[in-house]
Amino acid sequence: MAIALIAAVDRNNLIGDHNNSLPWKIPEDLAYFKEITSGNVVIMGSRTFNSIGRPLPNRVNIILTRETNTASNKYPECHVVNSIEQAISLCQKSFHNKKVFVIGGADIYKQFLPFADYLYLTHINHSFKGDKFFPDYDHDDYEISSYQAIYKEDTKSYDLIFGVYKRVKK
Repeated sequence: MAIALIAAVDRNNLIGDHNNSLPWKIPEDLAYFKEITSGNVVIMGSRTFNSIGRPLPNRVNIILTRETNTASNKYPECHVVNSIEQAISLCQKSFHNKKVFVIGGADIYKQFLPFADYLYLTHINHSFKGDKFFPDYDHDDYEISSYQAIYKEDTKSYDLIFGVYKRVKK
């Protein structure tokens, strides 16, 4: 079972702000995210889940939260876990035939980074304002598995690079 982190990042590795909102609306990235994660497992923190507002359709939704008592009632259509180890164990036992994508937020990415076999990063050629960042990682630990660039001619959208990076060192 491989674990992948999937995120869109700006030039400074920004992923969002303290309100758990994305500072951009990029349809191509949303379509890419949907295509890659559909039919698979998504793991997210409770704040990310709350910012989305519902379970993502056609995916197994796992919520990682510190709330132990009320979490199952708050997220009845999701699997609720209290640790990374529980999330990984659940995936290994029940969803070993699916890909596992960690979809945020910043703290969850940081906790899962040591376990990540792949990074799916949409690089946005623009700098935005915010205070939540994708964690630093050693680029020598990963090699480019695939790469697709989208260059925009209009001034209302951004150049994008969809990069998939495979871990070569752990």
